[in-house]
Amino acid sequence: MEKQNSLNVRLVYLHCSSIFSGQNAHIRRPKKIRQLLEEHRADIAILTKEFTVAAIAVVARFLLEDRIFESLTRAKLRFPELFQQWSAFQEIKGVDLYAAPDEVSKSDDEDEGGVKIDDGSQPVKPKIGVKIKGKIENVNTGAATSRATPASTPKTLPIPDLNPLDLPFKSQHNILVHIQTSLEACCFQFSSTHFPTLMQAYKWDVPESIELTQWTSKFSKFLASLSSTAINRIPGQSITAILTATNTIRHAAVHRQRVTAAEMLGMLHAAVTFAHTLNDTKRAGQIAAIKAHLKHSIHQVAQHQSLLEQHFKPLFHSIAHRRTELDELEASCIRQMVAADEQQRASVGDALERVLCTESKAVEVAAADAVEVSSAKAEGSDAEEDDTAVEAVEKSVDGAEELDEDVGDLDEEAIEVPDGGF
Repeated sequence: MEKQNSLNVRLVYLHCSSIFSGQNAHIRRPKKIRQLLEEHRADIAILTKEFTVAAIAVVARFLLEDRIFESLTRAKLRFPELFQQWSAFQEIKGVDLYAAPDEVSKSDDEDEGGVKIDDGSQPVKPKIGVKIKGKIENVNTGAATSRATPASTPKTLPIPDLNPLDLPFKSQHNILVHIQTSLEACCFQFSSTHFPTLMQAYKWDVPESIELTQWTSKFSKFLASLSSTAINRIPGQSITAILTATNTIRHAAVHRQRVTAAEMLGMLHAAVTFAHTLNDTKRAGQIAAIKAHLKHSIHQVAQHQSLLEQHFKPLFHSIAHRRTELDELEASCIRQMVAADEQQRASVGDALERVLCTESKAVEVAAADAVEVSSAKAEGSDAEEDDTAVEAVEKSVDGAEELDEDVGDLDEEAIEVPDGGF
């Protein structure tokens, strides 16, 4: 029960931090808290599906009284798990993704992960540390990035990696286009003041006359002719590098390049520095306010992703465990199926062998009978031939005897001479 209550408090802080920010963080009256929640009911739609507004207001009042909404330090101590998984973003020097909306940059020379400048040299693109799969990898801000997804294994769906953090592309594009337009207006105002002849010669009568990158290219040619007060020089950074650092804003906007949230912060920092350099404090403040709100939005997304990972990680482990059990059951079923098939086929083979043996014996018996019959026939034929030969011999003997008798009779007749025959 204690774990569930703690989860509810985290949910309320996560979804209500934007509501109870600024002056609203000092509200304590229950009626005012409920009224504010009702006004932002769309922002807490996830909570109102399970909890009433009155129940949410009770938890929100508890957090307000503990000053959790107004103090980031207190929030980190109260909900450390919401911040731990996103500490890698603080590797970006000077960029604090957990900044409140009213924390606006006060100094021109603060480095918040923007373009780092060497004296008199070209701008060097920073490498932003991004946490991917438990390790820090360097991502160059000049290239568009995409979400990494871990390699999927057979029979499993790939679990998307929520890092690196980025904004919906429509929002990202609209912000970059707005910043580009603001900087082009800043350039137009600056040129109209310091290069009126150039503006008339080229008939540049509106900020949209040329692109941001062309403005900066023209400025570089006339920097030497400017007075010392025309440009707010920043120690350690060359003017040319500051001007060209905003080129990435134009490229990303025109070519529809996707960038990470950290890269967006770097671009906005370069834009603030650009406007300060041209002494346009009004637009510098406007861009800085957008940057501060962007930080706060990233902070909310980071917290929500952290909560999602905490919620779904045990489910993924449970699914993986059950998948292992199902894989083992599947393997067992396969083994049983194969064994049963082999047993049945072996039985059929044995039956066929018995049939073959029976047929072989029948053939052998028939062959033996045929041999006996043949032998009997042969013996009978020999006996008949012997009888025939005996009869022939007997007939020959009888014939010879009769011949002898006839010869004897003839001899007797020949010997008997009648009297007086001579």
